[in-house]
Amino acid sequence: MSFEVGWYIIYTKPKQEKNLVKDLGFMGIEIYLPITNEKRKWKDRIKVIEYPLFPSYVFVKLKNYLQFYSSSKARGFISYIKTGKKLAIVRNSVIENINLALKEVDNFEVSNEKFSPGMKITISKGSFNGLGCEVVNHKGKNKVLVRVNLLNRSLLVNFSQDMLSA
Repeated sequence: MSFEVGWYIIYTKPKQEKNLVKDLGFMGIEIYLPITNEKRKWKDRIKVIEYPLFPSYVFVKLKNYLQFYSSSKARGFISYIKTGKKLAIVRNSVIENINLALKEVDNFEVSNEKFSPGMKITISKGSFNGLGCEVVNHKGKNKVLVRVNLLNRSLLVNFSQDMLSA
């Protein structure tokens, strides 16, 4: 029986994503934990705090069964996400799109709404030039949608109309 190399999703205990990432790093397992910054205001100060984009979820790139089994011993591990009885695999393009959106765009949001299929578009300008995407209307504005179906979440990104071409 062969192992399929690819990106998988680990479900973690609440607020244990960073502990899991640290342990998996020591094991030599490639991880991806998308992080976002949020401003928090107290009476006397404003502070920027880092939060996981998808709380309680960490993406891992597994290469063999040994990594699969050893990762389950990391702090904060609960389980792997499955579709039926099979481990769910995330396409590389989903990881790349999330990564690009976080690096290049300041204004985005995560939503768990169910979006109808949007218009397929290609970005024609900027660092996303040539990237195929989906445009949906959300709160009265057109936004680029990155679907993460396995987590029932979507990443909505603001883009100017002049960057998009049909």
